[in-house]
Amino acid sequence: MGEDGTGSGSVTTSIDINALFEGATDTDFISVLVNGFAATASYRLQDGVTPCNTPGVGGCGSVETYALTNVPIYAFQLNTIEINGISRGLGSYGGQASFTPGAVPEPGTWAMMLLGFGAIGFGLRRRRPAFQAQLA
Repeated sequence: MGEDGTGSGSVTTSIDINALFEGATDTDFISVLVNGFAATASYRLQDGVTPCNTPGVGGCGSVETYALTNVPIYAFQLNTIEINGISRGLGSYGGQASFTPGAVPEPGTWAMMLLGFGAIGFGLRRRRPAFQAQLA
């Protein structure tokens, strides 16, 4: 049985510490979309630790990560992950994703709700009309 929920995840590409930036093993992302929602990019230098802001300058973007959280995921519909980028031949990328199902009421909550609806229905059925003509 399928159900709606939310998804979160990230994709990362990096080059080996001994490889050349923009060499044969470098893959660069242009955009990452999940169900039309754009992921946020973060860039690091080739050491994989030092953050940077301008990809392509001084090795910035040797490690790229695009991440997204709480994207609506729908049961029984086509959900998409679209990754656009430049591959120079031998590059690769990897990713991870998680799914969190939507809130489903507990069985006790369902029972209380049904009991409440039943009580309301019983009360409406037993209620007397608000106005009755009195004949004397």
